[in-house]
Parts: sequence; C-alpha cells; structure tokens
Amino acid sequence: MSGAPKPTLQLRIGDSYYGENDTYGTLTAGDTLYLTAEFTNAKRLYIRVYNPQTGESVVDKTFDSEVAGSSANYYPVFNKNLESGIYVVEATVSNSDIRNAVWAQKVTKKIAINLVVSSNDDPTYSEDELVTIAKTIIFGNEGGYTTVNKNDGGSMSIGKLQWNANAGNALPLLRSIINKNPSNALSILGADLYYEITNPNTSWTNANRTATAEEAKAISKLLGTTEGKQVQDAEASARVAGYLNSGKKYGLTDPQALVYYADLYNQRPASAISIVKEAIATAGSADKVTLDIIHQAAMNDAILGEYESRRTKTYEKCKSIEISTPDDQPIATVLHSEKANSQASAYVDAVINSRIQNEREYDKNLAVGKSVVFMFEGAGRDTSIEKRHYALCVVVRNNDLDQPEIVFESDFCSTIPDRPKDPSSNEGSDVPTVIDGIILHQQITEDMHLLMFRMPR
Repeated sequence: MSGAPKPTLQLRIGDSYYGENDTYGTLTAGDTLYLTAEFTNAKRLYIRVYNPQTGESVVDKTFDSEVAGSSANYYPVFNKNLESGIYVVEATVSNSDIRNAVWAQKVTKKIAINLVVSSNDDPTYSEDELVTIAKTIIFGNEGGYTTVNKNDGGSMSIGKLQWNANAGNALPLLRSIINKNPSNALSILGADLYYEITNPNTSWTNANRTATAEEAKAISKLLGTTEGKQVQDAEASARVAGYLNSGKKYGLTDPQALVYYADLYNQRPASAISIVKEAIATAGSADKVTLDIIHQAAMNDAILGEYESRRTKTYEKCKSIEISTPDDQPIATVLHSEKANSQASAYVDAVINSRIQNEREYDKNLAVGKSVVFMFEGAGRDTSIEKRHYALCVVVRNNDLDQPEIVFESDFCSTIPDRPKDPSSNEGSDVPTVIDGIILHQQITEDMHLLMFRMPR
C-alpha cells in the first residue's frame, strides 16, 4: 500500500468547510446534522460521534466509497435522545478496506459540536434556519460546487444547485464568478468560452447550450475557485429563500412541508406549483398541508413522481430534521472569550457556554454567588500543551441581572498542578492534570468552581 496515493479529506456542514478540531457551534437536540465528506483516494469512510468526557460513542458508521477516488455525500451524524454537552464528530478516510490496517494511509478530521437540549415542545423556525436546512437537502440531491452536467435534458447544468442553461440561470452565475476575477477566469476558460460568456449579446435561455467535455472541465475548474464557491453560496442562499417564500405565498406553514416544497421547486417550478395546489386541495387548506400530504401529491405527479428515489430521500430527510428554539433562553448573551488564541477560540466558547448552561440548570454555583473558573491548556498565548504557563484562564460570575458574564481573562496562566509530570510536585504520583477534552480535576471551594480542559488534538 506504500505506493498508493495518500487520501485527502475535507469536511463541510452546509456551506462552511471545517478544519481539524474546528467547532461547528450550537446544535439543538432533535436536529439532524448532515455532514459532507469530500475525499479522494479512499476506499472507506468512518464516521464516529463521541462524548469527549466519557469517550462513549453515540454514532459509529462505516461507508464504502462507491468509486475509490472521489466522493462527496451527506451523512446524518446526529440523532435524538442525547444529553446537552460537547460532542466530537470524527471522520476518517482510509485507502484500505480493513479498518485497523497498520499499513493503510489515513486522514482524520474532527469537529466539536455544542449540543443543547431544549424542552420546548412548540418549536419555531426562523427563515435562516429553514434556508440552511433546505440548502443542505437540495445540495445533497443536486451536486457539489464543481459538478457539471454537460447535457441535462437538453442543456448544461452547473454547480451545487445545478443552475441550468435553458432555464436562464447558468450564464448569469458564470458571469458573476468571472466579474470577481476576470484574469483568472480567462486563463481557466480560454478565450473562446470566456468571450462567449462575457459577451452581453450571448443568451443561453432556451438555446439548448450543452457543454463539450473540454468546456465542462474548464467550467468545473472555474466553479471550484474561491470566487466560484463564494458566488454559488450567495446565489444558493438567495434562490432557496425564494423557493421557501414561494411556498409561503401559497399558504404553507408546516416547516417540513415547506422544505420539501423548496426541493420540488428547485427541480421543476411548474410541477412544484401544481403539486402544492393538489396538496392544498387534499388537506382542505394550506395550513393543514403536512409533509406526508405534499409527498403523496408529488408521488402522484406525472413528471416529478418519476423521480421516486429523490422524492423518498427528500421525504426521509425532511422527516428527520427538527429545529427547536426555546422561547425563554436561559442565557441572554452568548459568552465569548477575547483572549483565546485563534485555533482554540471556537472550542473555548462552545465549552464555556455549554458548561455555564449546565451550571445554571443543575449545579447552581453561579446562583449562590460563586465564580466558575475555566482553565484551558493549549488555548492561551501558545497552542503547545507542553507550555503550561501559556494556558487560558476565564472566570465567569453572575452580574446584577443574574446573567453570567466573563469578569476576568488571562492567556498567560498555569494549570493546576503546575508540574504534572514531576512526581515530587504531585504527592509522589506522575499524573497529568487532564487528558484530551476530559475533566479530571474538579474542585469546589467556598468561592469558586474550577473546571479544567486540554484542547482536543
């Protein structure tokens, strides 16, 4: 296996890519998190979700790469019935189909997730939340940033929303990308294709403009540039918001039905409108249209009903995704560390907010006037855990409004004990203070509650 090319791996949630040990942010229990794993030169993908405090796995799945070379798929990695806290999503790709093969070349990346359990039984859905959910599902059905379908029913379709030439939206997308970096676009596309696209007299609407293999390769490369991804992200958000607004104009209120409708609309607007009208007739009124009703109407449609696999896949995803936003947020302001180094900042904020939530609900230390003191190794002036005097210290207390706030920070502190590898300093034992993400030292004194962490590696 030594001569085989090394696997590569990128992780994406929605539109954002995540590096090793990045923090996704807050996920409400009951949501399904769809992870995009983009990898090359791999035969297997392993996804594990675990609690870093206990090491217990809550998800452990193996996926075979359909083609040993490249893949980009959406994998549901979170489900219900978990307690609040920090979880880690760990993805590994390997060029061997044997999981623990010592000779295999592997790449592993991790994303920290702050999971918040809400007791709200009547969830509300913001427009941004619905757009994010709908984009995730539609992207999974359509393609990636660089996808080019040379002939999609008579004309080319491009990008992660499969903007179509005949529909009149592929050409404007390419022009927007070119405008951000014309010289780079010219070098990628070549003169003929570049000037065809940029010529104001060019129209691909209903012109049956397909792409040759060479053109598809060039357009794919342009779509994968930084400018290409930025434009697609912005355009995708705007278009999906428009799909949802279309459903709302017809009176849809059920969030799952709205997201399902958005996917219908992206696939074929005329059919989506026909389907929603049938669903409303079946339900009796638009506010009574559920996911089941609109799905059945779609399956009965003469055109989109032929796409049984896509419709079923979309139905299952819509059914599994829930968002819950509590009406009474226990913490009015999200706490943010100003001193954490850039590599640790997101992780530190996620841990602090999760732990403070727990303090307020269970331990009640803040409520009785105590401070909660956080110590993070590898989060201060230096990321090296060995340099213990560069640890980050964050102190949280309740203010006059009984809301927690950060009252002290230092990025030049030392955790306790100061020299964990020196037995003489630790009652004769050679024991580290903490190990990755696991608190081994908790001390409640008269004035403070101490929590200690080591940045996960």
